[in-house]
Amino acid sequence: MHLTKEGQSTVFDGKTFTVGMPIKAIGTNAGFYEGLYGRITEIVDGNETDNDTPDIYCDFDLPENPKNHVDLERRYHDFHNEFIEAAEISLDGIIMAPSMLAEDTRKLYCVIITEMLQMSVETKAENEDEAEEIIEQNYKNSEYILDAEQFAGVEFSASELDYSEELTKADEENEEDMEV
Repeated sequence: MHLTKEGQSTVFDGKTFTVGMPIKAIGTNAGFYEGLYGRITEIVDGNETDNDTPDIYCDFDLPENPKNHVDLERRYHDFHNEFIEAAEISLDGIIMAPSMLAEDTRKLYCVIITEMLQMSVETKAENEDEAEEIIEQNYKNSEYILDAEQFAGVEFSASELDYSEELTKADEENEEDMEV
């Protein structure tokens, strides 16, 4: 059996593996790839493989967190005895055994980055409201341009997104694209 179409699946040891399924490489048997996330691209089983288990072909993603790039480079070096930058490491078409894979259970988050720029400007006015009004109007007229020199801080705010809603939106957009 050779499965290559999105949605085709097989069951091995009570676990379902589906082409297109988001996965994570787990366990020490996953070796160099342990902890990486990706997708199943094809499944080969039965007479087409010499193994007792299906060969599950995966395309892994470069870790999103740059701190993990260093770890990936170190593991690559330890495994292959050569140094290569994380972005240059081939992570596609990797054959994994079912015991080396788990479903990707990460959640989707939206993180809002808010940078604050601050400038102090003096003006003469009758009261605070008038002072703010004068400065606001001058700002809108581009009399004050804030840049990196006025950087006053940054805030990060994360909130979990409903992944199923995001998938539904993506599916609808894909259907619209196909209709065109």
